[in-house]
Amino acid sequence: MDTLRQDIRFAMRRIRRSPGFTLIALLSLALGIGANTAIFTLVNAVLFTRTELERPDELVDIYYRQAGFEYATFSYLDYQDLRATTAGMFVGLAASRFSFVQRDIGDSVETLPVELVTGEYFTVRGLQPTLGRLLRPEDDVVRDGHPVVVVGHGYWQRAFGGDPGIVGREIRLNGSPYTVIGVGPRDFAGQIKGFEANFFLPMMMSDRLEGTQFSWLESRGSHSAFLTGRLAPGVSLAALTAVLDNFTNDMRATYPDEWLPDNGVVVVPTQDVIMNPMLDGVLVAASGMLSVVVGLVLLIACANLASFLLAQARDRRKEIAIKLALGARRSGLVRQLLTETTLLALAAGALGAMIAALLLRALVNADLPLPFPITLDLSPDLRVLGYTFGISVLAGALFGLAPAVQTTNPDVAPTLKDESTGGGRPRRVTLRNALVVGQVAASLVLLVVASLFLRSLLARRDIDPGFGDAPAAIVQFGVTAQRYTPEQGRLFVRRALDEVARLPGVEAVGVIDNLHLNLLSTDWTEVQVAGHEPPPGQSGFLVDETQVDPGFFGAAGIRLVAGRNFDDRIDLADAPPVAIVNEAFANQFWPGEDAVGRIVRTRGRDTRIVGVVETAKVRTLGEPPRPFLYFAYSQQYSTYLTLVARTAGPADRTATEVFRTLRSLDPDLIIVDTKTMERHLGTLLIPFRLGALVIGAVAALALLLATIGLYGVVSYAVASRTREVGIRMSLGADRTRVVGLLMRGGLRLVLVGTVAGVVIAAAGSRLLQGLLFGVPPFDPVTFIAVPLLLSTISVVAAWLPARRASRIDPVRALRS
Repeated sequence: MDTLRQDIRFAMRRIRRSPGFTLIALLSLALGIGANTAIFTLVNAVLFTRTELERPDELVDIYYRQAGFEYATFSYLDYQDLRATTAGMFVGLAASRFSFVQRDIGDSVETLPVELVTGEYFTVRGLQPTLGRLLRPEDDVVRDGHPVVVVGHGYWQRAFGGDPGIVGREIRLNGSPYTVIGVGPRDFAGQIKGFEANFFLPMMMSDRLEGTQFSWLESRGSHSAFLTGRLAPGVSLAALTAVLDNFTNDMRATYPDEWLPDNGVVVVPTQDVIMNPMLDGVLVAASGMLSVVVGLVLLIACANLASFLLAQARDRRKEIAIKLALGARRSGLVRQLLTETTLLALAAGALGAMIAALLLRALVNADLPLPFPITLDLSPDLRVLGYTFGISVLAGALFGLAPAVQTTNPDVAPTLKDESTGGGRPRRVTLRNALVVGQVAASLVLLVVASLFLRSLLARRDIDPGFGDAPAAIVQFGVTAQRYTPEQGRLFVRRALDEVARLPGVEAVGVIDNLHLNLLSTDWTEVQVAGHEPPPGQSGFLVDETQVDPGFFGAAGIRLVAGRNFDDRIDLADAPPVAIVNEAFANQFWPGEDAVGRIVRTRGRDTRIVGVVETAKVRTLGEPPRPFLYFAYSQQYSTYLTLVARTAGPADRTATEVFRTLRSLDPDLIIVDTKTMERHLGTLLIPFRLGALVIGAVAALALLLATIGLYGVVSYAVASRTREVGIRMSLGADRTRVVGLLMRGGLRLVLVGTVAGVVIAAAGSRLLQGLLFGVPPFDPVTFIAVPLLLSTISVVAAWLPARRASRIDPVRALRS
């Protein structure tokens, strides 16, 4: 222990004696460790942090399998049937559904996610309340008969300051009063990680909370219920699967329109689920890719440290030789040098942890155009702190070992006789050269990946969504069935549209039931078309649909190409049903023919097509043209609508004015969201923007670190050849030729590293093919531009110290 204390004291003195070296090494390592810690904190929050549940091995998640979606949600009626069929297989089987309530904040609206849950939701998981009590089966029996609510722990802390008097208080959600009966568990935020439920309400309160005209509780085609069950003692997954297979066959026979031949039930142990089994593979792959990327940055930073230490080793040869001549043991000197590098790495680790905290805080506070808040606990826990400490010690010990061994292995006698530190041609330090080559290669690989992602993002941004090309304000609101009859609701909407149309700058205004590219919801209907056989096992074609008023197409910038628009004076509620289709629909069923006047059958009624509009993107930006049906809002009433107001002025200001206008017409109106069209469309690009931003920042950091390493190598080589430079200059050598001579060694390393990086990047880019859009893995632009950029920066990094050396005084150089 005394020896260790002595090594630490000596190491601290050495570190203080070299402030320049210490600062550069600290910053290099801290940036690498900080990037790794930030990414690991995210990975830890998503993949490794789990809620402590009672006997988790008994819990299973149950999913509805359908074509194209292996792990979908159930309808409430299917849940009831499944619960009855599996009686005795479960101790409890609970269902939950995500919804939203509004909270007004000045002139804007905060949308708060909530969960509607059955009475066994908390007992199945074995959870206990922080205050009061949780929901029980008796709280979820009668439709609209249990106005009680459990407040989520996080929201209780933020909105109510952790007030213990919250239990028993009445709060209003979407205009209706609810009594708080308890506060949820501290470490449980809801069914899906990242989506924090601020409130938990009984499933039977769905109609009052959401105020829809048609209750999802009575619709077998409305799938949004997540199921979790606790297996009864002695029940195995195999036995449960057999029962569920029989249930599936019964449902297919009883409800053939909803339960198609491909539909079924899938059971997954709850412990094996992160968010959703279909998404979990993507999360793990993305986490692995990010970890590898930032790991390369740390390796580059460590290579810098090793390179600096190797440079120091040459300068400390005489010091080490004297100690060895006086009887010091080599193992003790290696231990002492490793103590220096480890202390340096630990200090860099502490600084890196602070850098990671700043990066994560910036991410949390970023104003991302998300349709709902995503909450993850990004505070460092013991796992994160242990990871940071571990990589710091490993970086210091592993990359300090080779320089320590080389430093303590001098030829003692010649070293003690050599009174000069320079002169002659320096011997080639192979390890330092290999480190530079590795840095350049790793930097090039990261730059190629970043360039591919950036070009892919630009390709997505260039996609024409088919609507929203002009600035527009978007406000989503609800005229709930509890407060408005369909006639009153239509009158209110008509009045609201008239008032908004009078606002300064508003050029067109309209409403739609479900705006295109809505990540939270897609609506479809079954359509029969004369002369066309539906797919096997289906009674019709599944087509996306929505309801709109006549003003929507002009407000959204969707052009009418044939027929007429809707007309509220003609298309009355009791008039024959009409619809407008997009060009993709017309081309699928009547290619080269006029679709106007055709009859399709949907929702049990014959519907006449009166117009054709341009095709707009419906679900994703990258999708092929998708058939779409627009129904007249005047004929098919909807309680939740999205108002679109095209404006000549700033869209955000118009959105605020629309919000105020709606509030003036009805102070208690449910307003779900207020945003601009640009923000709405930007939501779809968030994953790609974040990916490009993170990888681009990491690549830039790697390039910076590699540049520092190259600069250090050339600077050291120049310093070692100071006397040679002086001799050449005194004999009349041309400065330009001297600069080229000094740069040649460094640029040779850059060339080797570039070639190696191109080969590795070309081989590895194929792994990114599934993540890229509109860009081939071996993109010529990327594979030409990146090496040119790296070479240019490398030339500058090598030229600066060489140019400085060529200007030294030959007399001073000869004396050095």
